[in-house]
Amino acid sequence: VFFALALCGITVRAGEPCVRPGTPDAATAPASQLCPPCQPLSGRTSGSRRIRREIRSLSASQLERVVDAFHVMKSTEQEVGEQLYGPLFKQWDYFVAKHAVTATDSRGDQGHFSAAFMTWHSAFVFEFENSLVAVDPEIDGLPYWDSTIRSPSVFSPSLFGSAPGTGPGFEVVDGLFANFPIEDNFSLQDYSEYFDNEETVAFESSDTGLLRDKGNELDTTVVTRFGGEFYYEAQDFDTCRNLQGPGLGWEQWYECIELGTVNQLPRVQGNDILLSFTHHSGPHIWIGGTSNEVDFSAIMSVPEVLAQVDTMGDFMDVVTSPNEPLFMLHHANLDRSKMWWMRNNEELAPTYWNFPASGSRSVPLGEEYEGINLNEQMATAWGFSPKLFGWSDSETLLTHADALCNFSPRDAPYIYDDMIESPVSPIPSVSSYSSSAASGTSSCVVFSLVLTLVGVCYAHVL
Repeated sequence: VFFALALCGITVRAGEPCVRPGTPDAATAPASQLCPPCQPLSGRTSGSRRIRREIRSLSASQLERVVDAFHVMKSTEQEVGEQLYGPLFKQWDYFVAKHAVTATDSRGDQGHFSAAFMTWHSAFVFEFENSLVAVDPEIDGLPYWDSTIRSPSVFSPSLFGSAPGTGPGFEVVDGLFANFPIEDNFSLQDYSEYFDNEETVAFESSDTGLLRDKGNELDTTVVTRFGGEFYYEAQDFDTCRNLQGPGLGWEQWYECIELGTVNQLPRVQGNDILLSFTHHSGPHIWIGGTSNEVDFSAIMSVPEVLAQVDTMGDFMDVVTSPNEPLFMLHHANLDRSKMWWMRNNEELAPTYWNFPASGSRSVPLGEEYEGINLNEQMATAWGFSPKLFGWSDSETLLTHADALCNFSPRDAPYIYDDMIESPVSPIPSVSSYSSSAASGTSSCVVFSLVLTLVGVCYAHVL
């Protein structure tokens, strides 16, 4: 795992959105470029939806249920869990291993640093939520962590423990997840039954035998934080979720939450195009941290990063970062930003919010590779299917278009608490739109202070 320092002059080029059937361009467009029909997958339950609430707003009983279910998922073997809680149960380390396989896919990272980031993570977090609710059906939904709220801090003995960790090796030894263990004697073959395409599985775990990335020499046996507390600016959260304008689409929203830039537009006032920090990678970097003393300001290339960083806290180890109990809550909050942005840009729904149907590229390296375009199946090494979610018996792997359709503001099986209470117009159906969507445009992103995490699958470019 390594960092790439976001440098001035890196360009994020937008891919091409899909072409709507029935338009003049559709006659000559290849099938892979056409917008597919968007319909909720058959077999999914209708009616009331789970409500995802901010972790500090939960009642005492709801918080206790969530915490207990987290510990059950961590301590229960898969076979036993399925017998007790049904087929939607997954053991905690299943998610760590799945994330690692996705991040290190031999074709290129299938779940990070491209348009695929949020479609994949929406499905991933939903799969985790399914397991959580399978353990305790009285749980209303997976909570999220709103990192714009400073008080009361989540980094306290009453919640997620200290940052940095207060153990002798910076282990987290206080809080609701004190001494949360890392899987030892890890073998990827123990998870091979879940692989959909073993040919692209390339994950190599740490030489310590712990379920961490090969590039991480951390040998503590429980979750470890070298970094401190992280907070995001509320105005920056609002900037990204409210991002609108000609030529803006999915990639520009992702640019906003990942790179901290807004398509070269100023943040409300002034000439600075940078937000305060990156919403996604910021907590990974700041909370996880590293035991090395690194002068990031002097780093000009990925090899220079690798030369200085070899021991990372668990949240900073992007490949196996679901070891950190905050992971799912942080990514649920990113999904909340996505849901707001989709609702605020409902006119883009006919073209799947301009998610690239071709030309999707990694950020910030600008690589094109298989698996990150609209009509391609998500992370086929270890993917998602309707059967996996309990929607139907179909084992056909979901595409990014499927994720956008089924995890949209209208059709997602969950909703966020502030979307219920917000006085906005009813969420329209994706299939009801008739207006044409704005086409994607290229954007040149200039930034100098933002650190961007990159999966080890990019190592072949060095």
